[in-house]
Amino acid sequence: MGGVVEPGSELQSPEILRKIREAEEEIERLLRQAEAEAAAIVHEARQQAEALRAARRQALPEQLKRLRREQEAAIRQEQQALNAEAETEAHALRARTLEHLDAAAERVIRRLLPGTG
Repeated sequence: MGGVVEPGSELQSPEILRKIREAEEEIERLLRQAEAEAAAIVHEARQQAEALRAARRQALPEQLKRLRREQEAAIRQEQQALNAEAETEAHALRARTLEHLDAAAERVIRRLLPGTG
């Protein structure tokens, strides 16, 4: 009779039940293995992340020192540029002062000693 399973047929035999039980056991074993592999992968990823964080923490002081040195060098360079500019302006001011010094001295002498000049 099409599709109806008769009692005592092949599908109820102990061999079929054993194969089903073995398949179920194999599935359970594969699931446990997959869970163990997943846990190992997560553990390894966490270790790698911690190692990376530790490496960054260790490198941070050296990076800060390097940045500080770079900033100090930039500040020194800016100071030197400002000093050079101030010195140039001071020389120009002295030169203008010296140009007018003789004339100013003559005026002072004329005021102090009328009749000279």
